[in-house]
Amino acid sequence: MAIIYTLKVTEMVCAPQASGETDVVINVGWAYLGTDGTNTGSFGGTTALTYTEGSPFTPYADLTQEQVSGWVLGAWTADQTASYQSQVDSQLAVTSPPLPWPAAESVAAAPVAA
Repeated sequence: MAIIYTLKVTEMVCAPQASGETDVVINVGWAYLGTDGTNTGSFGGTTALTYTEGSPFTPYADLTQEQVSGWVLGAWTADQTASYQSQVDSQLAVTSPPLPWPAAESVAAAPVAA
């Protein structure tokens, strides 16, 4: 099955004032996710952004996940995208089968001598 990749914005860092605008996003934290329909892999990072004075500006409170994700994806080179996909793919290449005992089961651990 083909891997489906998505981007989730996890954090935005703003400059209080830049190029005549307020709360300008200058860095975006993200998680790049991939799923093969059964398993999920993820890779996280940050992308620096630069606002150019006179460009269309959206106030911080009006930003959407789709808009900011588009900025991040648009800032990546083809090599970066391939590298991030490779990171996710490597996680999907291994499996973590469920434990062979009940999940609620635990074993008493001996206290450490003082």
